[in-house]
Order: sequence, then structure tokens, then C-alpha cells
Amino acid sequence: MFIFAQGTIVKRELPTRPEAAPFWPFGRNPAPGDALYLAFKPSANNPTPFPRKMRFLALRPPADTRGTPQRIGEQNSDLIPPVELAWEYRPKATEPEWERLSVFGDTSVAFTRDGYIDVEGPREIEPSVEPAVGTLLTGPHYWLRVRLDQNTYPIGRSPRLEHLQPNAVEAVNLLSDPRYTLGVSAGRAEQSFTFPKRPIDPVSL
Repeated sequence: MFIFAQGTIVKRELPTRPEAAPFWPFGRNPAPGDALYLAFKPSANNPTPFPRKMRFLALRPPADTRGTPQRIGEQNSDLIPPVELAWEYRPKATEPEWERLSVFGDTSVAFTRDGYIDVEGPREIEPSVEPAVGTLLTGPHYWLRVRLDQNTYPIGRSPRLEHLQPNAVEAVNLLSDPRYTLGVSAGRAEQSFTFPKRPIDPVSL
């Protein structure tokens, strides 16, 4: 993950739980053109690495939510994003152009709330070396980015995240049991895992 802001680019490891330091996805003073780059390592065994619909989970730091538990999707549905974000991908290794991806839904309201972002998955994409990253990352990767396209965030209100998780699914935690491991993803789309006990929630059956 790389943050391009104010003419410079900074590498940042993808935050993992439980320890994660908050970060500004577009820098502390975002301006149109600033962007968050996401690099995915290619695998020879997986020629179609992206599903038709990708889901990302954006979570803000507890300090920004006053420590109050947030249930995603329960925020006001009529909130208007203060900026327009463009989700894009780099399709060709030999061409520098980026192409736009459709956004099906964004309950994070442009990273200003905890929420899911549903984005169209690239149909055809080649591993490439991104010049903007320079020597911060070696070798070809699949590249996505979310770019601040239009308008600006209010002064002093630039978004800050603690996590931006890909491959997110919606779930409700009814019981925590650390004895079980549900499964390990192989990086392929549409994998499924079986819960050790059923039913999970009688209402959902």
C-alpha cells in the first residue's frame, strides 16, 4: 500500500489486527490527484486474481468514533460524500494509462465513516511496474488505486483510517471461540469454508 500526497509517495504496510497505527489515505491535507495505491502480488496459478465485485472494509480509529461501537450500514443513508473518489486499475504493463472501475456502493461515504466499498473487479489486468512507486517495490504487481478526483475535504477533516481490508464479508459476531480456525484463503475468488457448528444463527436459516 502506497500513499501519494503532496508530490511524494510513502510506502505503508497493510494494517493487520489487533495492532494498527492510523493513517491518512490521501495525506493530512488532501488535494485532487492524491491517491492510495494498492499492489497485489501475482501468482502463476491464478490468472484471474480479481472477482467481478470487490469489497473493501474501511474502519476509522476508535479515537475518531469516540470509542463507540459502530455497526456498518446503520449510518444515515442520505449522507453526501464531500469529495468524489475514483477507483482505478492499470490494465496494461506496457501502457501508463489507468482505467476507471465502477463503484456499486460506498457506505464509508468517501472514507468519512466506517463502511463497505463495493467496486467492480478488473476483467483483464496485467502485472506491471508502477513508475510512481519507484524503488519502493520491486517486480511487477497488479495495481489498483483510489484517487481523490474532485473537490476537497473540509479543513481539518481529512479522513483517517485504521484499517482498509480487502475481501471483506458482512458478518455479525454472536460468539467468540478462539479454539477454531475457520480456514485459510488461497487467494482465489468464491472460496467457501464450513463452520464447525451449526446453526450459526437460527433466524438466518
